[in-house]
Amino acid sequence: MKVSNPAAPTKASLKGYVEANGYVALEAEHFSGMTSRGNSEWRVLDALGRSGDSVKVFPDVSPSVTSNFATTSASLDYQIYFFSTGTFPATVYRIPTLNEVGNCRLALSLDDGPVQVLSGVYAVKFKAWPTNVIEQIEKLTSSIEVKTRGYHTLHLFKVDPSMIVDRIVVDTGGLQPSYLGPPESYRH
Repeated sequence: MKVSNPAAPTKASLKGYVEANGYVALEAEHFSGMTSRGNSEWRVLDALGRSGDSVKVFPDVSPSVTSNFATTSASLDYQIYFFSTGTFPATVYRIPTLNEVGNCRLALSLDDGPVQVLSGVYAVKFKAWPTNVIEQIEKLTSSIEVKTRGYHTLHLFKVDPSMIVDRIVVDTGGLQPSYLGPPESYRH
């Protein structure tokens, strides 16, 4: 294991999460900002999740958002200090939910970068549904591009209602194989 002790940010000056050991692991309920839009909002659900609490979009019958996410979609923001630059996989760990009449989608973006829509299993007819239910998690992976070292904001947007998110993990090159990912990264 590599040891790193950078001069900045310090523990006292840090605002949000910090990358270490080649990853950033975020617990969904530890967001740094929340914005309600389009008559929808994210709420923390206590003790519902593989690693503690989770967040869920309400109300359950709200319409889907498919464009202009930054101005029309309920969002959660996560401030992260990155030491690494490049394009990295970002995995959202969601609690399996069904939507037999629609989809199970959410979206991610970093700063003002492109918004990427991630789609989950939304009906029992899908081969992955039984495994997701048994494991009580579905992993949805996309990628983000970190162009500069320093602070960045990861945005989680509502696309479809009733989405429940447990955690998010960004692999900056050091993530080791594990069932539910690494422990939560340091945050202040």
